[in-house]
Amino acid sequence: LYQCIESVFELIPPEADVIPDREVRLRGTVFIQSFVLNAFGFVDNLAHVWVAERKVRGGNGRPLDRLLIGLRPKNAAVRATLSPEGQADLAAFDKWFAYLTDFRDHLAHRIPLYIIPFVVAPEDDVEHERLSAGVMAAIKRGDTDEAVALKVQRRRLEHFRPWMKSSIHDP
Repeated sequence: LYQCIESVFELIPPEADVIPDREVRLRGTVFIQSFVLNAFGFVDNLAHVWVAERKVRGGNGRPLDRLLIGLRPKNAAVRATLSPEGQADLAAFDKWFAYLTDFRDHLAHRIPLYIIPFVVAPEDDVEHERLSAGVMAAIKRGDTDEAVALKVQRRRLEHFRPWMKSSIHDP
């Protein structure tokens, strides 16, 4: 986990304002995705260690099925072996566990995280769209010089922020 974060900050320092190239963003994305999924796994691994060390068993005296081992609200058999304070502490995180589970499932099975290539200030949106349309029109006409010139102008309106998302449709 440490190596993932170190690598991300090495590739894309938080104070970066220059738009990194696609390769840098992709490498950073791999490290971020790995960190997030392994952090989720770390919490589950803690529960597995607890169950093994404490020899937690199911109601029938048999070892717990692996799907029953965890620290989330549905893992009642594991939570019941914790101190009352530990149970209360975990219960305070029930909403977080629900969010984390949905977030992890979304990342693992649907859309991975990605680093946003650039942002455009709201006051520059219209001009950015106008320039983009101009680039497309120039390309259709075969005017590569005009397309390149418009791209240069458009690029001046694009700014890098070290942000990540899991979907372009998320707020």
